[in-house]
Amino acid sequence: PSDMLGIGGAPGAYAAVTPPYGLTNGLEVGDAFLCSAPTGTLDVATGARARCAGYALYTNETVLAAGGTTNAFWYTHERFARLVWRWDLVYEVAFTAGTGGTVTTNGGWYGEDEAVTVTAQPAAGRFFSHWTGNVPEGQRYQATLAFLSTEPVTATAVFGQTFHVRTDGNDSADGLSWASAKKTIEAAVFVSDVTHGTHL
Repeated sequence: PSDMLGIGGAPGAYAAVTPPYGLTNGLEVGDAFLCSAPTGTLDVATGARARCAGYALYTNETVLAAGGTTNAFWYTHERFARLVWRWDLVYEVAFTAGTGGTVTTNGGWYGEDEAVTVTAQPAAGRFFSHWTGNVPEGQRYQATLAFLSTEPVTATAVFGQTFHVRTDGNDSADGLSWASAKKTIEAAVFVSDVTHGTHL
């Protein structure tokens, strides 16, 4: 119907806009009013924020009639039209290190499809074991994560402890060096149950 203005958002209907998302009915030719979206960066979900990047105004559903990068403009009705508010998304990416190492970055806020890279760095006598959290598929056991930001990510680097075993060692020793090596693998494995990952 020619008396309607449809309002939506891409990639989603974020925040409260004026007129509201949906259909504004009963418009007559020549009706004019301000269309607006909030300014600034807004929380839209846990670990996700959006900022209005502008708008696109279509007629006949697909014909682009007007557009801009502002968050407000005056609309004058002529016939059925479709207004789409465009949003830029940013995602929170957080990296932490478990006992025995560090990470090269703690993360931050990254834009849609922005490159993210972090490396887990073990301390002396330790080794990188794996990442916990929602890390990219196939990278859980890689010390360096490299991916494009498409969702919130929380990941923790897990490090293991290297234990030394030698035939003339002592199972009462801590096994943390060749000088204090344990004598049997069984003794080292017993200690490893507490450290969640070992190299023998």
